[in-house]
Amino acid sequence: MSKHSIKLRFYILPVILATFILSCGFDQTVSDAVSNTINPPKVDVIPKALIANGSRTVNVNASVTLDGTPSFDPQQKKITHAWTMVAPNGSAAALGSATATVTSFIADKGGFYTVTLQVTNESGEVSEIRMIAIDAVGTGSNHPPVAMAGADASVTIATTGVAVLNGSASYDADGDPLIYEWFLLGAPAAAQGPPSASTYQLLESKSGSAQLYPYIVGIYTLELRVSDGIDTDQDRVVITAE
Repeated sequence: MSKHSIKLRFYILPVILATFILSCGFDQTVSDAVSNTINPPKVDVIPKALIANGSRTVNVNASVTLDGTPSFDPQQKKITHAWTMVAPNGSAAALGSATATVTSFIADKGGFYTVTLQVTNESGEVSEIRMIAIDAVGTGSNHPPVAMAGADASVTIATTGVAVLNGSASYDADGDPLIYEWFLLGAPAAAQGPPSASTYQLLESKSGSAQLYPYIVGIYTLELRVSDGIDTDQDRVVITAE
């Protein structure tokens, strides 16, 4: 009765050479050699941008801290940070520093603030971009509307005579219908007090587009207040009458 056996011989990585020897028991053997290349595990050498976990939902006007301390370089090289932020339309929010390890901003309007962090090591190797979104809300989970009163403007009393106030760029992130109202906050001294034919007129003050008729030369400051029925926002515009 014949006996069969298989012997394997292995050689050094990364190329494996294996010899298969088959013994049939009659002083006969059959052998064959095969090889396979095994690549060593890939070593990650680029730095990693990481942002510490924090509240991703904040109240409007809250201060938001962005912490890039967890970022690191696998080669233990020094890294520098580069932050960017895209704020909701109408927001004046800005990062306290675009290059500090820890930075912050004020979420002055309702909506989403998209923040990115990228780090670079001292050899110039750059990480992938890390991105988070900060959601600024008002009452409960409601997004307050954003009032946009338009750009400051000038009007010539003798010719044009009217300044059209356009708040149509105002919006609500939840798509809620908006309620508009315009207020006169400041006017030339002679125009202070209730409107009259000799001072100024503010027409359609409870619509997205109002009209200011200034009858006295000077600066008129107006405020647009916009509500979604839950929260309110405001913005100002200055009209110079000449």
